[in-house]
Amino acid sequence: MKDEDEIKMFRDCISDDLIYIHQFKESSIDNKKINYCTDLCISSLCRSYITTFISSIEYSINYSGHHYISLAENYTKELLSLISSPKEKLYTNQREYTELIEQKISRFYSFSKDKDFPLKEDFIYGFIALKNIRNALTHMSWRNVRIKDKSKAEIERKAKQAIVTNAGFPINLMTLNHDHWKKITDIEQAYLMFLNGNPVIEKYQNKDEI
Repeated sequence: MKDEDEIKMFRDCISDDLIYIHQFKESSIDNKKINYCTDLCISSLCRSYITTFISSIEYSINYSGHHYISLAENYTKELLSLISSPKEKLYTNQREYTELIEQKISRFYSFSKDKDFPLKEDFIYGFIALKNIRNALTHMSWRNVRIKDKSKAEIERKAKQAIVTNAGFPINLMTLNHDHWKKITDIEQAYLMFLNGNPVIEKYQNKDEI
């Protein structure tokens, strides 16, 4: 995808998402009859789903031990290792970047396979793909703006896009569809079961919060 096409794609994503937020409110709360464009609607819902799901996992990691969220220390450590991007000094090309990601997946798979609800490797790979999509949607670009070295930024961009497509998701996020929705749901449910099986019992510090 050319740079100008990518810019237009992200602009269209934001535009459509804003339109459907208003339309959902009008149809669900104001009881207005809305004629949705089904393909564009499911695409928008997928983008919102991905953003919320990935953010919820990161919230669980970052705020473990606060309020009602409790993850065992080893769960937090391994999840942080999985979602963190490889350091720039560790790769010089796309193949090396991809190998670093594969090492993360292999390590996390080894960690999860003896747990109550182990994760399949394709779900771990899919989770990384969804995180890449969420970051792209948040920053309106497939490039990591924090990487100052343009060649390294381009290596990471191409590698992340390859991960997304290899996981079965499109680079053009306007084309997310019902099949992608099902795939996102499968990944989400697998991670929720995995996290709920962690050995620290979740509890509310304040029962009034229930």
